[in-house]
This record gives sequence, C-alpha cells and structure tokens, in this order.
Amino acid sequence: MYIIETPVEIRALSKVLKICQQNSVTLNQIAKSHDQLEEMIKEQNNKIDTILRKIEERDDNEVVASKGKAKDKAKKNKVNFYQVNICFNIIPFVYAIFILIINFIHMHVS
Repeated sequence: MYIIETPVEIRALSKVLKICQQNSVTLNQIAKSHDQLEEMIKEQNNKIDTILRKIEERDDNEVVASKGKAKDKAKKNKVNFYQVNICFNIIPFVYAIFILIINFIHMHVS
C-alpha cells in the first residue's frame, strides 16, 4: 500500500510546485509594477512640491501687491465716501432753498 500512496503524493507535490512557480512569476511581476509605481509617485510628488512652491511664491507676491493696492483703495474709498456724504448733505439744502423760492414767488404773485 505504501507504493500506491507515493505516486499520488508526487502528483500533488508537482501540482503544488507548478502553483508555486506561477505565484512566484506573478509576485515578480507585481514587485516590478510596484517599483514602477513608486518611481511614478516620487516624480508626481516632486511635481506637486514644485507647483506648491510656485503657488506660495505667487501668493506671497500677491499679498505684497495687494497691500499696496489696499492703501490706494482705502484712499479712493474715503474720497468716494466724502463725495457721497456731501451729495446727501447738499441735496436737502438745495431742496429747501428751492421750496423757499417757490413759496416766495407764490406769495408775491398772489
């Protein structure tokens, strides 16, 4: 009976050996793909870092430029504010004078 079991074990072992070889080939391919992906990720990280540096530099430049513009805008806003304020103060005064003139004319005509 021992002789019959040996060929069965050899067949099973040969099947396992084939499966192991296939797995080994697949694992080697996966390892190569993994290495390629790691290289690609490193390259992309470098590109992202350079883009972020450029954005930070641009933001810094815009902050400096916007500070100068903000001072100019503040001056312009004050001028516009006073113009609007003067207009609102003058309009009632002109309206009051107009009413007085109309009343004066109406009193002298009647």
